[in-house]
Amino acid sequence: MAATASWQPQEEGFNSICALLQHQISPSSDKSQIWQQLQHFSHFPDFNNYLVFILARAELASPVARWHGIIFAESMAPPTYRVYLEEYLRDITSEWGDGIRVGGLSLDLSMEQELKPPHDVGEEEMALVVVAKFTTHLCLWTSSFDTEHLSFICFGTRKQGQSVEVRQAAGLLLKNNLRTAFNSMTPAYQLYIKSELLPCLGAADRHIRSTAGTIITVLVQLGGVSGWPELLQTLANCLESNDLNHMEGAMDALSKICEDVPQVLDSDVPGLVERPINLFLPKLFQFFQSPHASLRKLSLGSVNQYIMLMPAALFASMDQYLQGLFVLAHDSAAEVRKLVCAAFVQLIEVNPSFLEPHLRNVIEYMLQVNKDSDDEVALEACEFWSAYCDAQLPLENLREFLPRLIPVLLSNMAYAEDDESLAEAEEDESLPDRDQDLKPRFHSSRFHGSDNAEDDDDDIVNIWNLRKCSAAGLDVLSNVFGDEILPTMMPIVQVFSFLALDAKF
Repeated sequence: MAATASWQPQEEGFNSICALLQHQISPSSDKSQIWQQLQHFSHFPDFNNYLVFILARAELASPVARWHGIIFAESMAPPTYRVYLEEYLRDITSEWGDGIRVGGLSLDLSMEQELKPPHDVGEEEMALVVVAKFTTHLCLWTSSFDTEHLSFICFGTRKQGQSVEVRQAAGLLLKNNLRTAFNSMTPAYQLYIKSELLPCLGAADRHIRSTAGTIITVLVQLGGVSGWPELLQTLANCLESNDLNHMEGAMDALSKICEDVPQVLDSDVPGLVERPINLFLPKLFQFFQSPHASLRKLSLGSVNQYIMLMPAALFASMDQYLQGLFVLAHDSAAEVRKLVCAAFVQLIEVNPSFLEPHLRNVIEYMLQVNKDSDDEVALEACEFWSAYCDAQLPLENLREFLPRLIPVLLSNMAYAEDDESLAEAEEDESLPDRDQDLKPRFHSSRFHGSDNAEDDDDDIVNIWNLRKCSAAGLDVLSNVFGDEILPTMMPIVQVFSFLALDAKF
């Protein structure tokens, strides 16, 4: 795997790494042994080049393509045709490897030829190159013979590409390697990796697009975007392409950048008149109206990441953003509705004044989706009530909704018959409460960019659900409104008990 000025993979290295990755994803493989072998390869300076090559190009071919030519001699052709043809073709193709095979009245020629076309050269164009080379030789040889009974067919097939799983494995290994190795790589290899990643944004397989977006985000974390102007231009071009694969690939990468390093796009970049977020925000708003749910979800999720930062561009476009949220509020995709709820919760936490002109409609909406058939949407909506009370907004705006809100919260607090946590709760009744049992709990979507992977309360975050969130919301309401909620709450509890609905809280 020697480094060269214009890097190209070697067949042996390519095959060895692919084989290791194939074993790595096998459930029965010895992971420790494979890891040691991969570590051995990682000592080669161009190892990461191989990984990005496998991710980006292994679907197309290995570095060597195999082509097949078949020469058919009709039954009336002189027998000497096959003899002479076999000898001649063996001579002219000896440099290509496999030579020829004779079967029946046909000659089957196989050869290996190193072909490294650019991305925009297709299979047919490559086949024409090989056909031309074969026919040139044949025409020279047959110029003194009667070719009436001879026909020639050449067709090309690349060696079988690697599976998506192998390509993904290469990409994930590359991502991990780059975190520690990228800054110490030669500029030429850095450039090669970047140049191979960008075309992956338009890959036909969404897993490859997603993996490429993850790696791109790591590179942005390491070096920002100022040293990679092609990235911003490629993202913009893909978003304008009207090709779904390219739009989804670019939007996926952009959403990951917005989630992991949002401040990078809200910073001055040498050579750009405006900050990147100023350029991308209008495009993101446009995708709120996309017919594709995936694009609506990714675009809304990207904008939501900037609520806490509140860049000047978003502040100035708040009316447009809110109008987009109102349009998406009844989206057919549950993931989009969940993001709408998350946006309202964050907005009321960051700057309640944004919602004050629309507060009544927002409360009405959140009350409705608190009963959404999708539990995750209902859970996100349920966060709103605690956030509202914490924002110290006028209680009068919420008071009139209490007779409708409290029954919803109580209903959501009841254990389902098949809820596994019911048995745990009954068992827990006999144990004294610990400090962490009494702490307020918030599910993971309320945290943004937290790296506290070793937090003692991670297990609590992971089990946060609609029932617990409803209980927390009711607790906050009882603290804020006091005895006012009793006339509404107690009759409902009594009805549950009277009807013996097995409603356990």
